[in-house]
Amino acid sequence: IIANMTMLWEPGQMNVGLYLVHSGSVALFRELPESTCDVHKMPSPVAVYSQGWFLNREGLVSMPTRYYAVAFDTGKLFYWSHKDWRRMHRERPLMAAEIQHAVMKQQAWDSEKADPAKVV
Repeated sequence: IIANMTMLWEPGQMNVGLYLVHSGSVALFRELPESTCDVHKMPSPVAVYSQGWFLNREGLVSMPTRYYAVAFDTGKLFYWSHKDWRRMHRERPLMAAEIQHAVMKQQAWDSEKADPAKVV
């Protein structure tokens, strides 16, 4: 991925797989800045994810993408399509279960950050 040039997805897309950030970072935006936009007027990202974070976690449950996902820093990502994911479930079920567990933990951490006063 190349910083400020690679867009992974737009809101509402279906059939986008699961990403894992290996290096670099990816930012999620509610709206994209205009190409001529002053750097000080750029919209703030909803979140920025770096090494070890899974992206498009909603894709595991066949939900549409949220936000615009744009490379924030140049780096590399791992990607599993829906076909790859089904194959992993079939051929390496323990690996798939461990990845799902990590994804769920990250989802919980994100939920807590979004609403720190929330008591479960």
